[in-house]
Amino acid sequence: ISFNKAVFKNKMNIIVSANDIFQTNQYSFNLQQAAIVAKGNRLNDTRRVGLTLRYNFGIKPKQDSSKNFEAPAEVGNQ
Repeated sequence: ISFNKAVFKNKMNIIVSANDIFQTNQYSFNLQQAAIVAKGNRLNDTRRVGLTLRYNFGIKPKQDSSKNFEAPAEVGNQ
């Protein structure tokens, strides 16, 4: 789950994210080897919460100089 919010006239983004909030990363196992029987559950705590802040300082990308390129004029036979 994640939530995004733009602030400061869309200059800054605040992102809050969370993983495995219901703690569903569980494993059940049964082992039978000869006369040994083992049963169990494994519960990994993989819950994570993150906060990300992104700010756009307004640095503009360089202009593409190929847009202003013109082919040289054709030279006729003299």
